[in-house]
Amino acid sequence: MKPLPIKAFPTADFIIDNTKQGMDLRDYFAVKAMPVIAQDWYRDNLPLGDDDNAYAIAVVAYIMADAMMKAREANG
Repeated sequence: MKPLPIKAFPTADFIIDNTKQGMDLRDYFAVKAMPVIAQDWYRDNLPLGDDDNAYAIAVVAYIMADAMMKAREANG
């Protein structure tokens, strides 16, 4: 059985109903990484509004989030 995702902002109700209690920690990490990645894209003069670039930024944000989750597990 796959473990339940770790929530970024759990509440007391989280124990009762995991499906409706805040965003996953992985998603939170990705959201926090996106501005830095987008800033690099902008600095390199790549169009942020371009669908391909927006998708690439999201993909890189989740790669960063996955690395943060892995580091979190390794360091307790």
